[in-house]
Amino acid sequence: MKKSIFKIVSLLTVAIVVCSFISPVHAEEPDVGANTLLKVKITNDPFGIYDGSVTVTFTITTPGNMQGREYVHEIDNYSIMYGFSPLVILPLTFTYDISFDFGGAEGFILVTEEGGAVEPYTTTEKNDTLVWKVVKASGSEDGADDQGGNALPSDQLSEIKDAHTSNPEADLVFNTFLDAVKGMEGDPNYDAFFLLYQDDFQRFFGAEYEKHCAGTMEDWEGFTPFQRFIYYETYVRLVYQTPAYSDMGRYETKSKYDSSVTRLSYDAFIKAGAEKEAAAYRALTDWQWEYYLLHGTVYNFVDGVVEALKIDSEVTPAPPDEAVSPSPGVSGESNPGETAETSPGIWDETKNKMSGLTITLTILGVLLAALAVIYFIRRQKSREE
Repeated sequence: MKKSIFKIVSLLTVAIVVCSFISPVHAEEPDVGANTLLKVKITNDPFGIYDGSVTVTFTITTPGNMQGREYVHEIDNYSIMYGFSPLVILPLTFTYDISFDFGGAEGFILVTEEGGAVEPYTTTEKNDTLVWKVVKASGSEDGADDQGGNALPSDQLSEIKDAHTSNPEADLVFNTFLDAVKGMEGDPNYDAFFLLYQDDFQRFFGAEYEKHCAGTMEDWEGFTPFQRFIYYETYVRLVYQTPAYSDMGRYETKSKYDSSVTRLSYDAFIKAGAEKEAAAYRALTDWQWEYYLLHGTVYNFVDGVVEALKIDSEVTPAPPDEAVSPSPGVSGESNPGETAETSPGIWDETKNKMSGLTITLTILGVLLAALAVIYFIRRQKSREE
């Protein structure tokens, strides 16, 4: 038996060796089975110089069967504006020529983070990151693609009323933020900042406004980009990500709230050079976080301000009891300074439920102990018999 097994193993070994010699060998061909998850980050220099998307084409130049194969990826304007790094999947150990297309826009090129020319790239390690930036091509006219020309005259600026609701603390927070950012409108240095609140994204933004505020898509389309910015960033962006409307867990902790709910907007302020305005935005969103902890939602600044504008445009005095339309489930007279007695929170409800559960578990424990005693006594009697 042992000899038969030995013969079989020997034959298999010989067969494997023979096959390895007669099978074709392609040592010069790279391993096409392994890929790299390449991150591609494109930014503007200066911020907002280009507001379109960029199509990046990776063309394999390594000799072999794969030579000439192209991998095309579009980096959208949202990723460029906010500094996202989309993932690009490319086979490893190939060299690629890299070309760019700006969708017909002229006068722009991509350079490396240090300002050098973009050179061929070889995928040798996984999880690499390529960082490029859009700059004006040398020789392009300075005025052809500037950031917006002259500032708007004062009579073309958006009209947004200060908040005067039944929550003085909320009014102070909103009006402080409004005072800090209203100078951005009409300033050509911030034209790129407000691109996000123009037509490309308005179907989504308007749908969320219609869902969470006392307004319609028609109202939203009639707002200026600055008005949309104010309404969306102070309330709409914050409310649709609360647990009542999203199961992403973005309100589980303050760090999650900062990183996934408010970070994009805060970073946009910083990239636009608006540090003072960024601080005012952070103060408002921090207040909204505290309000959420007490009430399970965020404060609706929008409806009262919009309603005040409508009433003012109709030259009709606002009824004192209808100056604000609070968000559903939130009393207009409440504020983050309320005590736990006037606004019981989630923890109070949890304690009540736990106390009831403790009584139930105690009774169940007593019953189980009694059954154990009865079982023990019967077992002892059966042994004695």
